[in-house]
Amino acid sequence: MKQRSRKVEIVEWVATFLGVVAAALILAQQSGDRPAVAGLAISDVRELEQGAKLLDAQRSLPEEVRSAIGLHEEEDEERTVVLKDLRSRIRSGGEKPELYIVAAAIATAEDDRDLALEALDQLSEHPEVLEQFSASVSSLAALARGEPAPHPAVLRTELRGLRASEWLQLRVASRAHERSGRSEDADATRRVAQSNAVAFVERYSILLSVYVTLLGLGVLLVLFWPVIRKHLAKNSLIGLGALPSPFIISSTQRVLVSWFFACLILGSILTALSSLFPGSGDYRALALFTQSLAQGAVALWLIVRLGRPDDDQVPISIPLRLAYGQSVRGIGGLALWTVAGLAIGAIAVASAFALSLMFGADLPESQAALELFADLSNVGSQVAVAIAVTVFAPLFEEILFRGFLYRNLRDMIQPVPAMLVTGILFGIVHLDPAFMFQLSALGAVLCFAYERSGSLLVPIAIHAAWNGAQLLSMLIVAEG
Repeated sequence: MKQRSRKVEIVEWVATFLGVVAAALILAQQSGDRPAVAGLAISDVRELEQGAKLLDAQRSLPEEVRSAIGLHEEEDEERTVVLKDLRSRIRSGGEKPELYIVAAAIATAEDDRDLALEALDQLSEHPEVLEQFSASVSSLAALARGEPAPHPAVLRTELRGLRASEWLQLRVASRAHERSGRSEDADATRRVAQSNAVAFVERYSILLSVYVTLLGLGVLLVLFWPVIRKHLAKNSLIGLGALPSPFIISSTQRVLVSWFFACLILGSILTALSSLFPGSGDYRALALFTQSLAQGAVALWLIVRLGRPDDDQVPISIPLRLAYGQSVRGIGGLALWTVAGLAIGAIAVASAFALSLMFGADLPESQAALELFADLSNVGSQVAVAIAVTVFAPLFEEILFRGFLYRNLRDMIQPVPAMLVTGILFGIVHLDPAFMFQLSALGAVLCFAYERSGSLLVPIAIHAAWNGAQLLSMLIVAEG
Protein backbone atom coordinates (compact mmCIF):
# COMPACT_ATOMS: atom_id res chain seq x y z
CA MET A 1 0.00 0.00 0.00
CA LYS A 2 2.85 2.35 0.93
CA GLN A 3 4.60 1.57 -2.33
CA ARG A 4 1.45 2.38 -4.30
CA SER A 5 0.97 5.66 -2.42
CA ARG A 6 4.52 6.63 -3.24
CA LYS A 7 3.95 5.94 -6.95
CA VAL A 8 0.72 7.93 -6.94
CA GLU A 9 2.51 10.79 -5.22
CA ILE A 10 5.25 10.80 -7.85
CA VAL A 11 2.72 10.70 -10.71
CA GLU A 12 0.82 13.61 -9.18
CA TRP A 13 4.02 15.62 -8.86
CA VAL A 14 5.04 14.93 -12.45
CA ALA A 15 1.57 15.95 -13.66
CA THR A 16 1.72 19.14 -11.58
CA PHE A 17 5.19 19.98 -12.82
CA LEU A 18 4.24 19.45 -16.47
CA GLY A 19 1.01 21.40 -16.04
CA VAL A 20 2.79 24.42 -14.57
CA VAL A 21 5.46 24.25 -17.27
CA ALA A 22 2.88 24.04 -20.07
CA ALA A 23 0.79 26.90 -18.67
CA ALA A 24 3.84 29.08 -18.13
CA LEU A 25 5.21 28.48 -21.62
CA ILE A 26 1.84 29.15 -23.29
CA LEU A 27 1.39 32.38 -21.35
CA ALA A 28 4.96 33.46 -22.02
CA GLN A 29 4.48 32.80 -25.74
CA GLN A 30 1.25 34.80 -25.75
CA SER A 31 3.03 37.63 -23.96
CA GLY A 32 5.78 37.56 -26.55
CA ASP A 33 3.22 37.70 -29.39
CA ARG A 34 1.63 40.89 -28.11
CA PRO A 35 2.55 44.10 -29.90
CA ALA A 36 5.55 45.78 -28.39
CA VAL A 37 5.09 48.85 -26.26
CA ALA A 38 5.59 52.00 -28.30
CA GLY A 39 9.08 53.44 -28.20
CA LEU A 40 12.54 52.03 -27.99
CA ALA A 41 14.09 50.00 -25.21
CA ILE A 42 17.06 51.73 -23.63
CA SER A 43 19.12 48.55 -23.96
CA ASP A 44 18.57 48.54 -27.76
CA VAL A 45 19.71 52.14 -28.11
CA ARG A 46 22.74 51.73 -25.84
CA GLU A 47 23.81 48.63 -27.74
CA LEU A 48 23.70 50.61 -30.97
CA GLU A 49 25.65 53.51 -29.46
CA GLN A 50 28.27 51.45 -27.68
CA GLY A 51 30.96 51.11 -30.35
CA ALA A 52 30.98 54.77 -31.33
CA LYS A 53 30.88 55.86 -27.69
CA LEU A 54 33.94 53.76 -26.80
CA LEU A 55 35.73 55.14 -29.85
CA ASP A 56 34.92 58.68 -28.74
CA ALA A 57 36.21 57.96 -25.24
CA GLN A 58 39.55 56.92 -26.74
CA ARG A 59 39.75 60.15 -28.71
CA SER A 60 39.58 62.16 -25.50
CA LEU A 61 42.87 60.75 -24.23
CA PRO A 62 45.84 63.14 -24.26
CA GLU A 63 47.86 63.09 -27.47
CA GLU A 64 50.97 61.68 -25.81
CA VAL A 65 49.00 58.87 -24.16
CA ARG A 66 47.34 57.89 -27.43
CA SER A 67 50.69 57.84 -29.18
CA ALA A 68 52.29 55.79 -26.41
CA ILE A 69 49.69 53.04 -26.61
CA GLY A 70 49.40 53.11 -30.40
CA LEU A 71 45.84 54.38 -30.71
CA HIS A 72 46.72 56.71 -33.59
CA GLU A 73 47.34 53.76 -35.86
CA GLU A 74 44.27 51.87 -34.68
CA GLU A 75 41.68 54.65 -34.64
CA ASP A 76 40.86 54.52 -38.34
CA GLU A 77 40.59 50.75 -38.20
CA GLU A 78 38.31 50.87 -35.16
CA ARG A 79 36.16 53.55 -36.74
CA THR A 80 35.84 51.39 -39.86
CA VAL A 81 34.76 48.42 -37.73
CA VAL A 82 32.23 50.50 -35.79
CA LEU A 83 30.66 51.90 -38.94
CA LYS A 84 30.69 48.49 -40.62
CA ASP A 85 28.76 47.01 -37.69
CA LEU A 86 26.33 49.91 -37.81
CA ARG A 87 25.82 49.42 -41.56
CA SER A 88 25.13 45.73 -40.99
CA ARG A 89 22.46 46.57 -38.43
CA ILE A 90 20.84 49.05 -40.82
CA ARG A 91 20.83 46.65 -43.76
CA SER A 92 19.72 43.61 -41.80
CA GLY A 93 16.20 44.98 -41.45
CA GLY A 94 13.83 43.92 -38.74
CA GLU A 95 14.78 46.82 -36.48
CA LYS A 96 12.22 49.08 -34.87
CA PRO A 97 11.89 51.97 -37.33
CA GLU A 98 12.76 54.60 -34.70
CA LEU A 99 16.11 52.89 -34.27
CA TYR A 100 17.09 53.97 -37.80
CA ILE A 101 16.91 57.58 -36.63
CA VAL A 102 19.33 56.78 -33.81
CA ALA A 103 21.59 54.98 -36.30
CA ALA A 104 21.51 58.02 -38.60
CA ALA A 105 22.44 60.23 -35.63
CA ILE A 106 25.46 58.03 -34.86
CA ALA A 107 26.55 58.06 -38.50
CA THR A 108 26.14 61.85 -38.55
CA ALA A 109 28.25 62.18 -35.42
CA GLU A 110 30.94 60.13 -37.16
CA ASP A 111 30.53 62.26 -40.32
CA ASP A 112 29.58 59.32 -42.55
CA ARG A 113 27.17 60.94 -45.00
CA ASP A 114 26.28 57.85 -47.02
CA LEU A 115 25.56 55.74 -43.96
CA ALA A 116 23.39 58.42 -42.36
CA LEU A 117 21.32 58.84 -45.51
CA GLU A 118 21.05 55.06 -45.93
CA ALA A 119 19.65 54.78 -42.41
CA LEU A 120 17.11 57.52 -43.09
CA ASP A 121 16.11 55.86 -46.37
CA GLN A 122 14.90 52.85 -44.36
CA LEU A 123 12.12 55.04 -42.99
CA SER A 124 10.47 55.24 -46.42
CA GLU A 125 8.76 51.96 -45.52
CA HIS A 126 7.41 53.50 -42.31
CA PRO A 127 5.52 56.66 -43.32
CA GLU A 128 3.93 57.08 -39.89
CA VAL A 129 7.36 57.28 -38.22
CA LEU A 130 8.66 59.51 -41.00
CA GLU A 131 5.80 61.91 -40.39
CA GLN A 132 6.13 61.82 -36.61
CA PHE A 133 9.85 62.61 -36.69
CA SER A 134 9.93 64.72 -39.85
CA ALA A 135 11.87 67.56 -38.17
CA SER A 136 14.60 65.21 -36.94
CA VAL A 137 14.80 63.37 -40.26
CA SER A 138 15.17 66.60 -42.23
CA SER A 139 17.77 67.91 -39.77
CA LEU A 140 19.86 64.72 -39.87
CA ALA A 141 19.65 64.61 -43.67
CA ALA A 142 20.85 68.22 -43.86
CA LEU A 143 23.74 67.56 -41.46
CA ALA A 144 24.74 64.48 -43.47
CA ARG A 145 24.90 66.61 -46.62
CA GLY A 146 27.05 69.19 -44.86
CA GLU A 147 24.27 71.75 -44.44
CA PRO A 148 22.96 73.46 -41.27
CA ALA A 149 20.18 71.62 -39.46
CA PRO A 150 16.82 73.38 -39.92
CA HIS A 151 15.49 72.21 -36.53
CA PRO A 152 18.47 71.57 -34.17
CA ALA A 153 16.50 72.10 -30.95
CA VAL A 154 13.71 69.76 -32.05
CA LEU A 155 16.30 67.21 -33.15
CA ARG A 156 17.87 67.09 -29.70
CA THR A 157 14.49 66.89 -27.98
CA GLU A 158 13.35 64.03 -30.18
CA LEU A 159 16.64 62.17 -29.78
CA ARG A 160 16.13 62.38 -26.04
CA GLY A 161 12.63 61.00 -26.50
CA LEU A 162 14.11 58.12 -28.50
CA ARG A 163 16.28 57.19 -25.46
CA ALA A 164 19.49 58.50 -27.05
CA SER A 165 22.16 59.09 -24.43
CA GLU A 166 23.40 62.53 -23.47
CA TRP A 167 26.63 61.64 -25.27
CA LEU A 168 24.88 61.12 -28.63
CA GLN A 169 22.75 64.22 -28.20
CA LEU A 170 25.90 66.29 -27.60
CA ARG A 171 27.79 64.73 -30.51
CA VAL A 172 24.96 65.56 -32.91
CA ALA A 173 24.70 69.07 -31.42
CA SER A 174 28.43 69.48 -32.01
CA ARG A 175 27.98 68.50 -35.65
CA ALA A 176 25.10 70.99 -35.94
CA HIS A 177 27.29 73.78 -34.55
CA GLU A 178 30.02 72.84 -37.02
CA ARG A 179 27.64 72.91 -40.00
CA SER A 180 26.43 76.36 -38.89
CA GLY A 181 29.99 77.72 -38.81
CA ARG A 182 30.25 77.92 -35.01
CA SER A 183 33.52 76.02 -34.67
CA GLU A 184 34.22 77.08 -31.08
CA ASP A 185 30.81 75.89 -29.92
CA ALA A 186 31.33 72.68 -31.89
CA ASP A 187 34.69 71.99 -30.20
CA ALA A 188 33.36 72.78 -26.74
CA THR A 189 30.29 70.57 -27.19
CA ARG A 190 32.40 67.74 -28.58
CA ARG A 191 34.72 67.87 -25.56
CA VAL A 192 31.76 67.66 -23.19
CA ALA A 193 30.44 64.67 -25.15
CA GLN A 194 33.81 62.93 -24.97
CA SER A 195 33.99 63.58 -21.22
CA ASN A 196 30.57 62.00 -20.95
CA ALA A 197 31.81 58.96 -22.88
CA VAL A 198 34.87 58.66 -20.63
CA ALA A 199 32.70 58.82 -17.49
CA PHE A 200 30.50 56.03 -18.86
CA VAL A 201 33.53 53.87 -19.65
CA GLU A 202 34.92 54.42 -16.15
CA ARG A 203 31.64 53.45 -14.46
CA TYR A 204 31.17 50.46 -16.71
CA SER A 205 34.77 49.34 -16.14
CA ILE A 206 34.22 49.35 -12.38
CA LEU A 207 31.07 47.30 -12.82
CA LEU A 208 32.85 44.87 -15.12
CA SER A 209 35.76 44.56 -12.68
CA VAL A 210 33.37 43.64 -9.87
CA TYR A 211 31.71 41.01 -12.06
CA VAL A 212 35.03 39.52 -13.16
CA THR A 213 36.15 39.44 -9.53
CA LEU A 214 32.98 37.59 -8.57
CA LEU A 215 33.55 35.10 -11.39
CA GLY A 216 37.11 34.51 -10.18
CA LEU A 217 35.96 34.08 -6.60
CA GLY A 218 33.24 31.73 -7.78
CA VAL A 219 35.79 29.54 -9.58
CA LEU A 220 37.92 29.40 -6.44
CA LEU A 221 34.95 28.46 -4.27
CA VAL A 222 33.97 25.67 -6.65
CA LEU A 223 37.54 24.34 -6.81
CA PHE A 224 38.05 24.45 -3.04
CA TRP A 225 34.54 23.36 -2.10
CA PRO A 226 35.68 19.94 -0.78
CA VAL A 227 38.02 21.71 1.65
CA ILE A 228 35.34 24.23 2.63
CA ARG A 229 32.80 21.46 3.17
CA LYS A 230 35.17 19.58 5.47
CA HIS A 231 35.78 22.75 7.45
CA LEU A 232 32.06 23.36 7.84
CA ALA A 233 31.44 19.76 8.91
CA LYS A 234 34.37 19.85 11.36
CA ASN A 235 32.82 22.85 13.08
CA SER A 236 29.33 21.30 13.02
CA LEU A 237 28.13 23.94 10.54
CA ILE A 238 25.90 21.57 8.62
CA GLY A 239 23.13 23.94 7.51
CA LEU A 240 19.77 22.24 7.21
CA GLY A 241 21.37 18.84 7.72
CA ALA A 242 18.84 16.15 8.53
CA LEU A 243 16.14 18.58 9.65
CA PRO A 244 12.75 17.48 8.30
CA SER A 245 10.41 19.99 6.73
CA PRO A 246 8.15 21.70 9.27
CA PHE A 247 5.39 22.04 6.69
CA ILE A 248 2.70 19.65 5.44
CA ILE A 249 4.38 17.96 2.49
CA SER A 250 1.13 16.82 0.90
CA SER A 251 0.07 20.48 0.60
CA THR A 252 3.03 21.46 -1.57
CA GLN A 253 1.27 21.08 -4.89
CA ARG A 254 -1.86 22.91 -3.77
CA VAL A 255 0.14 25.85 -2.42
CA LEU A 256 2.34 26.14 -5.51
CA VAL A 257 -0.43 25.75 -8.09
CA SER A 258 -2.83 28.02 -6.20
CA TRP A 259 -0.17 30.71 -5.90
CA PHE A 260 0.79 30.42 -9.57
CA PHE A 261 -2.75 30.82 -10.89
CA ALA A 262 -3.59 33.53 -8.35
CA CYS A 263 -0.59 35.46 -9.68
CA LEU A 264 -1.79 34.95 -13.25
CA ILE A 265 -5.22 36.35 -12.38
CA LEU A 266 -3.68 39.30 -10.54
CA GLY A 267 -1.29 39.96 -13.42
CA SER A 268 -4.13 39.84 -15.94
CA ILE A 269 -6.16 42.37 -13.94
CA LEU A 270 -3.22 44.77 -13.63
CA THR A 271 -2.39 44.34 -17.33
CA ALA A 272 -5.99 45.17 -18.26
CA LEU A 273 -5.88 48.25 -16.05
CA SER A 274 -2.55 49.31 -17.52
CA SER A 275 -4.15 49.42 -20.97
CA LEU A 276 -6.18 52.37 -19.69
CA PHE A 277 -2.95 54.31 -19.18
CA PRO A 278 -0.82 53.58 -22.28
CA GLY A 279 2.75 54.75 -21.99
CA SER A 280 2.41 55.63 -18.29
CA GLY A 281 5.64 54.49 -16.66
CA ASP A 282 4.49 55.73 -13.26
CA TYR A 283 1.38 53.57 -13.43
CA ARG A 284 3.44 50.55 -14.49
CA ALA A 285 5.73 51.18 -11.52
CA LEU A 286 2.73 51.27 -9.18
CA ALA A 287 1.37 48.10 -10.80
CA LEU A 288 4.70 46.30 -10.30
CA PHE A 289 4.86 47.42 -6.67
CA THR A 290 1.28 46.29 -6.04
CA GLN A 291 1.75 42.99 -7.85
CA SER A 292 4.95 42.12 -5.95
CA LEU A 293 3.36 42.89 -2.59
CA ALA A 294 0.13 41.06 -3.40
CA GLN A 295 1.96 37.98 -4.71
CA GLY A 296 3.93 37.83 -1.48
CA ALA A 297 0.83 38.21 0.65
CA VAL A 298 -0.88 35.39 -1.27
CA ALA A 299 2.17 33.14 -0.84
CA LEU A 300 2.29 33.72 2.92
CA TRP A 301 -1.45 33.19 3.29
CA LEU A 302 -1.35 29.91 1.36
CA ILE A 303 1.61 28.60 3.34
CA VAL A 304 -0.04 29.45 6.67
CA ARG A 305 -3.50 28.28 5.58
CA LEU A 306 -2.63 25.09 3.69
CA GLY A 307 0.96 24.30 4.58
CA ARG A 308 0.77 24.19 8.38
CA PRO A 309 -1.35 22.20 10.85
CA ASP A 310 -4.34 24.13 12.19
CA ASP A 311 -3.08 23.86 15.76
CA ASP A 312 0.45 25.10 14.97
CA GLN A 313 0.81 28.41 16.83
CA VAL A 314 4.56 28.83 16.29
CA PRO A 315 5.43 32.10 14.47
CA ILE A 316 5.99 31.45 10.75
CA SER A 317 9.52 32.91 10.96
CA ILE A 318 10.71 29.95 13.05
CA PRO A 319 9.89 27.08 10.64
CA LEU A 320 11.10 29.27 7.77
CA ARG A 321 14.40 29.74 9.67
CA LEU A 322 14.34 33.52 9.30
CA ALA A 323 17.25 33.92 11.71
CA TYR A 324 21.03 33.95 11.48
CA GLY A 325 21.57 30.45 12.88
CA GLN A 326 24.77 28.71 13.87
CA SER A 327 26.31 28.73 10.37
CA VAL A 328 25.75 32.43 9.69
CA ARG A 329 26.67 34.04 13.02
CA GLY A 330 25.58 37.64 12.74
CA ILE A 331 25.73 40.35 10.14
CA GLY A 332 29.37 39.62 9.28
CA GLY A 333 28.58 36.00 8.56
CA LEU A 334 25.57 36.99 6.50
CA ALA A 335 27.74 39.34 4.43
CA LEU A 336 30.28 36.55 3.88
CA TRP A 337 27.62 34.09 2.78
CA THR A 338 26.10 36.73 0.50
CA VAL A 339 29.38 37.44 -1.29
CA ALA A 340 30.03 33.71 -1.68
CA GLY A 341 26.51 33.20 -3.03
CA LEU A 342 26.88 36.05 -5.50
CA ALA A 343 30.17 34.57 -6.71
CA ILE A 344 28.76 31.08 -7.23
CA GLY A 345 25.63 32.62 -8.74
CA ALA A 346 27.75 34.55 -11.24
CA ILE A 347 29.40 31.30 -12.35
CA ALA A 348 26.09 29.45 -12.58
CA VAL A 349 24.28 32.21 -14.48
CA ALA A 350 27.19 32.73 -16.89
CA SER A 351 27.26 28.98 -17.57
CA ALA A 352 23.49 28.90 -18.10
CA PHE A 353 23.74 31.86 -20.46
CA ALA A 354 26.43 30.09 -22.49
CA LEU A 355 24.28 26.95 -22.54
CA SER A 356 21.27 28.89 -23.81
CA LEU A 357 23.38 30.31 -26.65
CA MET A 358 24.52 26.79 -27.54
CA PHE A 359 20.85 25.85 -27.93
CA GLY A 360 20.40 28.70 -30.39
CA ALA A 361 18.77 31.27 -28.14
CA ASP A 362 19.04 34.90 -29.18
CA LEU A 363 20.78 37.45 -26.99
CA PRO A 364 18.03 38.47 -24.56
CA GLU A 365 16.94 42.04 -23.95
CA SER A 366 16.87 43.35 -20.41
CA GLN A 367 14.08 42.13 -18.15
CA ALA A 368 10.95 44.27 -18.19
CA ALA A 369 11.33 45.53 -14.61
CA LEU A 370 14.87 46.74 -15.33
CA GLU A 371 13.79 48.53 -18.51
CA LEU A 372 10.93 50.13 -16.59
CA PHE A 373 13.29 51.33 -13.86
CA ALA A 374 15.64 52.87 -16.42
CA ASP A 375 12.78 54.60 -18.26
CA LEU A 376 11.33 56.30 -15.18
CA SER A 377 12.05 59.95 -14.48
CA ASN A 378 9.94 60.24 -11.32
CA VAL A 379 12.04 59.47 -8.24
CA GLY A 380 9.05 58.14 -6.33
CA SER A 381 8.30 55.65 -9.10
CA GLN A 382 11.94 54.56 -9.22
CA VAL A 383 11.87 53.97 -5.46
CA ALA A 384 8.68 51.91 -5.85
CA VAL A 385 10.31 49.68 -8.49
CA ALA A 386 13.50 49.39 -6.43
CA ILE A 387 11.52 48.28 -3.36
CA ALA A 388 9.54 45.77 -5.42
CA VAL A 389 12.69 44.31 -6.99
CA THR A 390 15.12 44.38 -4.04
CA VAL A 391 12.77 43.87 -1.06
CA PHE A 392 9.44 42.28 -1.95
CA ALA A 393 10.66 39.88 -4.65
CA PRO A 394 13.65 38.50 -2.68
CA LEU A 395 11.68 38.20 0.57
CA PHE A 396 8.51 36.58 -0.71
CA GLU A 397 10.04 34.47 -3.48
CA GLU A 398 12.57 33.00 -1.05
CA ILE A 399 9.85 32.26 1.50
CA LEU A 400 7.82 30.38 -1.12
CA PHE A 401 10.51 28.69 -3.22
CA ARG A 402 13.31 28.04 -0.75
CA GLY A 403 11.58 28.23 2.64
CA PHE A 404 8.54 26.15 1.68
CA LEU A 405 8.86 24.40 -1.69
CA TYR A 406 12.49 23.34 -1.38
CA ARG A 407 12.10 22.22 2.25
CA ASN A 408 9.25 19.92 1.26
CA LEU A 409 10.88 18.62 -1.92
CA ARG A 410 14.15 17.73 -0.17
CA ASP A 411 12.20 15.44 2.15
CA MET A 412 10.68 13.73 -0.88
CA ILE A 413 13.54 13.45 -3.40
CA GLN A 414 16.77 14.40 -1.57
CA PRO A 415 18.55 17.79 -1.63
CA VAL A 416 20.29 17.83 -5.02
CA PRO A 417 17.27 16.80 -7.14
CA ALA A 418 15.15 19.17 -5.03
CA MET A 419 17.54 22.03 -5.83
CA LEU A 420 17.24 21.32 -9.55
CA VAL A 421 13.45 21.01 -9.56
CA THR A 422 13.00 24.13 -7.42
CA GLY A 423 15.42 26.04 -9.63
CA ILE A 424 13.59 25.02 -12.81
CA LEU A 425 10.21 25.96 -11.37
CA PHE A 426 11.66 29.27 -10.17
CA GLY A 427 12.85 30.01 -13.71
CA ILE A 428 9.60 28.95 -15.35
CA VAL A 429 7.13 30.91 -13.22
CA HIS A 430 8.84 34.19 -14.16
CA LEU A 431 7.26 33.72 -17.63
CA ASP A 432 10.37 35.00 -19.40
CA PRO A 433 11.73 32.33 -21.79
CA ALA A 434 14.76 34.45 -22.73
CA PHE A 435 16.00 34.29 -19.12
CA MET A 436 14.67 30.88 -18.10
CA PHE A 437 18.07 29.14 -18.10
CA GLN A 438 19.71 31.93 -16.11
CA LEU A 439 16.88 32.22 -13.58
CA SER A 440 16.76 28.45 -13.11
CA ALA A 441 20.50 28.38 -12.43
CA LEU A 442 20.18 31.23 -9.94
CA GLY A 443 17.26 29.47 -8.27
CA ALA A 444 19.33 26.31 -7.80
CA VAL A 445 22.20 28.33 -6.30
CA LEU A 446 19.81 29.98 -3.85
CA CYS A 447 18.64 26.51 -2.77
CA PHE A 448 22.26 25.48 -2.28
CA ALA A 449 22.91 28.58 -0.16
CA TYR A 450 19.89 27.77 2.01
CA GLU A 451 20.90 24.13 2.33
CA ARG A 452 24.46 24.88 3.42
CA SER A 453 23.77 27.91 5.64
CA GLY A 454 20.55 26.73 7.25
CA SER A 455 19.23 30.28 7.30
CA LEU A 456 16.67 31.70 4.88
CA LEU A 457 18.24 35.12 5.44
CA VAL A 458 21.16 34.00 3.25
CA PRO A 459 19.24 33.37 -0.02
CA ILE A 460 17.12 36.46 0.71
CA ALA A 461 20.29 38.58 1.01
CA ILE A 462 21.86 37.02 -2.10
CA HIS A 463 18.65 37.52 -4.09
CA ALA A 464 18.33 41.15 -2.94
CA ALA A 465 21.98 41.92 -3.72
CA TRP A 466 21.69 40.27 -7.13
CA ASN A 467 18.60 42.26 -8.06
CA GLY A 468 20.14 45.44 -6.67
CA ALA A 469 23.23 44.92 -8.81
CA GLN A 470 21.00 44.44 -11.85
CA LEU A 471 19.23 47.74 -11.14
CA LEU A 472 22.55 49.53 -10.67
CA SER A 473 23.88 48.09 -13.93
CA MET A 474 20.76 49.20 -15.79
CA LEU A 475 21.02 52.67 -14.29
CA ILE A 476 24.63 53.00 -15.44
CA VAL A 477 23.71 51.84 -18.93
CA ALA A 478 20.68 54.12 -19.07
CA GLU A 479 22.62 57.20 -18.02
CA GLY A 480 25.11 56.41 -20.77
